[in-house]
Amino acid sequence: MTELSKAITSFLHLFGFDIYKYSILRDMCNYVNENKKGELVGVEIGVHKGDNAKQMLKRMNLKMLYLIDPYELYNGYQDGINLNNMHNTTFNKTKKEMERKLKKYKGKYTLIEKMSEQAVNEIPDNLDFVYIDGNHEYKYVKKDIELYYKKVKDGGVFGGHDFLGLNFNDVRNAVIDFLKKYNLQLYVGYNNDWWVVKGVKREK
Repeated sequence: MTELSKAITSFLHLFGFDIYKYSILRDMCNYVNENKKGELVGVEIGVHKGDNAKQMLKRMNLKMLYLIDPYELYNGYQDGINLNNMHNTTFNKTKKEMERKLKKYKGKYTLIEKMSEQAVNEIPDNLDFVYIDGNHEYKYVKKDIELYYKKVKDGGVFGGHDFLGLNFNDVRNAVIDFLKKYNLQLYVGYNNDWWVVKGVKREK
């Protein structure tokens, strides 16, 4: 990606446009690919239609990818859409679309249809990475960080999506509070990703 295309991508993210959403590996996952060897075990929180999961399964050397998404409405659901027109049939359709996209990767992923807080006990320790893209409200991002950071091995990668932009203050605030608590070095990608490497402290 040229410097010009990076600048354009970054600018578009300020207004909520993700032009690479469906076609390439996101920056955090690309970082994992470039820096971690061997078969990887990871987690994605917030699967939706499976676009990002498909790219991970297609382009990363994965032993197992745990996918966490309840696929149902719940109190506090937030996703920038008109909830008045939503019901669980909508989520069933979304799940079926995800399953269709990931059909060829059966055996490489495990779907856990629970809230992330309920799913955490079904996730192994010593993960290579965790990617958070679930509910973007502050309290949910904060909870996902608290529950899943400890699941990542030392030197593993922990992060997620939607750090930049005008609509993601809650995500950004939750991440900044997390960084302050652990004094970690933050990395930010051009496609709106943020991540840390567990154990790598912030540069002075």
